[in-house]
Amino acid sequence: MSGITQKALSTRLKELEALKLVKREVEQEPLRVYYSLTTEGRAVKNAIQILISVINLIDSEHKDAFLC
Repeated sequence: MSGITQKALSTRLKELEALKLVKREVEQEPLRVYYSLTTEGRAVKNAIQILISVINLIDSEHKDAFLC
């Protein structure tokens, strides 16, 4: 990922894992780590997308100022 240091990314992923929003899976040969959204993580993602849609509907004049 660009725009974030390895340490910051690692810290954020650990925080999300502690909150049970992401699941960490490790493969040993070769060593690889995968992260995926949990059911709770998908629910949060969907809620955020709905909020962004509502904001964009309310203020379509300034749509580019928002995330989506």
